[in-house]
Amino acid sequence: MGHIGGGHFRHISAFLGKFEDFLRRERRNFTFVHGDMSEGNVILCDNRLIPIDFSLSGYALPEMDLADMIADLEDESLTPFLLEGYESAVGRPANRFYIDVYLIFSIIMYIAYHRATFPGSEKAWLNLDRWTNTYIAPMCEKL
Repeated sequence: MGHIGGGHFRHISAFLGKFEDFLRRERRNFTFVHGDMSEGNVILCDNRLIPIDFSLSGYALPEMDLADMIADLEDESLTPFLLEGYESAVGRPANRFYIDVYLIFSIIMYIAYHRATFPGSEKAWLNLDRWTNTYIAPMCEKL
């Protein structure tokens, strides 16, 4: 549709290819995940957080749900507390690299979801140069 220029498209495509390889390599570590863990999909009941709406659930690395929750936070300073709570509950450290990989995938999904608003958009958050150069290309090199 011409919404994403050649350079941006090449970086996104390269990342997605490496992401697929990454998932194949790490498949043995997959577990059941929610797939859409955000504030709107958690309720508080008797002082316990209960996830709801499992329509996107499936099998992946558990860091996928952590990345979703981190991306949904409006205050970055809360991330260490989220990770501490997760690690305390499951008894193992979260893999920060896995979280970063899923965060980049989330950015690409966000771009895909909002692609129709790209041409002539006044929205600064649709800055593909920034997303590609700051996040997508560097992670592609790490994968």
